[in-house]
Amino acid sequence: MRESIARVSVHCLLPWLLVTLLLALASPAAGKAGEPGGEIVLTDGVDLRAIGQQIEFLEDRSGLLTITEVASPAMTGRFSRSDQDTPNFGLGDTVYWLRFRVADRSAVPREWLLEQRYPLMRSFDLYLPQPDSTWRVQGFGRDDDILPHRNPLFTLPLQHAPTTFYVRAAVGSIVTFPLVVQTRDHFLTEEGAVLLAYGLYFGFMLTMALYNTYLYYLLRDRVYLYFVAYLISFSILQMSLHGFLRQYLFPGVPHLDNQVLRMFIIIPAVASLCFSRRFLNSRQYAPLLDRCMIGLIALEAALLPIDPFLPLLPALILLNLLTLIAPILATATGFVCYHQGFRPARYYLAARICLYVSLCIFTVNNIVFHHHTFWSWYGMMLGSFLEVLFLSGALAERISGILRDKEQVESEAVRASGLALVGEMAAGVAHEVNNPLAGVILCFREILALPAGDPERDDLIRAVESGLGKIRNTIAHFLTFSRMTVSEIRPATLAPLIDDALTLCRYQLEQGQIEATFTVDPALPAVSLDQTRMEQVLVNLILNASHAMPDGGSLVICAARDGDWCALSITDTGTGIPPEVLPRVFEPFFTTKPSGRGTGLGLSLCKTIVDAHGGTIVLESGPGGGTVCRIRLPLRLKAGMYHAAARA
Repeated sequence: MRESIARVSVHCLLPWLLVTLLLALASPAAGKAGEPGGEIVLTDGVDLRAIGQQIEFLEDRSGLLTITEVASPAMTGRFSRSDQDTPNFGLGDTVYWLRFRVADRSAVPREWLLEQRYPLMRSFDLYLPQPDSTWRVQGFGRDDDILPHRNPLFTLPLQHAPTTFYVRAAVGSIVTFPLVVQTRDHFLTEEGAVLLAYGLYFGFMLTMALYNTYLYYLLRDRVYLYFVAYLISFSILQMSLHGFLRQYLFPGVPHLDNQVLRMFIIIPAVASLCFSRRFLNSRQYAPLLDRCMIGLIALEAALLPIDPFLPLLPALILLNLLTLIAPILATATGFVCYHQGFRPARYYLAARICLYVSLCIFTVNNIVFHHHTFWSWYGMMLGSFLEVLFLSGALAERISGILRDKEQVESEAVRASGLALVGEMAAGVAHEVNNPLAGVILCFREILALPAGDPERDDLIRAVESGLGKIRNTIAHFLTFSRMTVSEIRPATLAPLIDDALTLCRYQLEQGQIEATFTVDPALPAVSLDQTRMEQVLVNLILNASHAMPDGGSLVICAARDGDWCALSITDTGTGIPPEVLPRVFEPFFTTKPSGRGTGLGLSLCKTIVDAHGGTIVLESGPGGGTVCRIRLPLRLKAGMYHAAARA
């Protein structure tokens, strides 16, 4: 088994890694980049400029340098320039000073903005030079003169002559600076499209969360609860990564944003593993990997309360490592379960591949290669979008499988219930056959004893023929009833139908000393119904009534017209039904009889048949007060509607 797991995992995971590496190396620019080095010159026709290659950097590990010290001539030679359009220094807990020079050479001066398109900053301050050689500071999230936004966003006062600006950035996560200079008009135009995309993504995740919450409410299957927990927690993670939590919930508390981010790296992983175990039924199909997932869940759950107290960099490295291990383990489990014959695992595997590739792109680019690209930043959202689509397909196939199994079990249970009913009636049928058969045997003995030509022999032969006819009719009726198949809808009078049902139950009624009578309103016309199935309903109800009268009693069946409906009532003088039991009598497999005495499907089957006829069935009872079963059937029913409902 272990060799099979290893073989499947290696053969299937290697192609991913190749795809991941190819995508991870893709590095589209964030906008039109300037030439490496020198000042940034903005001219007509330029609305957006990525300025990474024109920025100079100085790392301040102590975090104690001031703008006066940094801007002094002594610091000029300590700055270095990045060769990337989007400078990325991997994980870090440090402070960087940024320096760049910008000149606006447009024919008509325009309003320019500076945007740092990565919001996970402890602080991000822009220093603007003043005429008196001092500096005015704009701080992300705390000054009134900047635009409220999820990313650090500042107005940038530019002149025809180059102006030098400084930025102090305190970072406690990925150290990357996707800085762009853009016009206000370009920003507003682009922002509308970006917010629309974000809205579609988060709206989709919210919709799926609400839908699966509804499914959990209906089905009470914890797999949907785990899926909802994963959807919500992963959405919160994305909201934190992209700055929405800080913008709307705690704009003035940047350290809280970092704590929430670290916490919601763990929670989606735990929810995802719980979902995987439940969905794949890994305890049955892959017990070894199931134990590994339990161990990883325990490790991450134990890490959750102590994570805020761990050093930042080791904690981030550990969290990113676990982020990659969890989907690999879950996906390997999916491969094994699919290999073992669990068909819904194919959609699950497609979902996990999408998520794993996007996670690898994010981690490999930002931590290993130090590349900040479109795919490394937005790929996780696209991957999770595809993942949720595939997981929805997997859950749908799982539901279909459960429903198929449920229908099969119910069909077998109904058949077993029918056989139990037939078995219960067999004694009565034997009694109905035995009486005329005894008469036939006596007649044959008399015939053999009489001489040939005796006129009494003809009378005895006619008696034998009559007795055999009764036996034939009884057996034919019993066989027709025992088939329990859907027949055609045709008009039928209820009097013969009720009489036949009482005939089938005559032995049980006589043994129980129950007096049974029925009346049918002469004004009641023929009713459109399936005679075989409706006879099953009557037999079930008659036998149930006989069981409720162990000391004997009376049973009265009445049928009358009520407008366009047939009103049928079956009243007994039995022990009645307790109020706490009455609401559950039509539930499948619910029974108050001792073990082995009932399947709990009789009344459920009656309700199914009556519902298929477009009718209603209710029970009215009280302890010791007898029971009345009321059935209402439409006088006219289309056969097509009945057959569709009968097979549902």
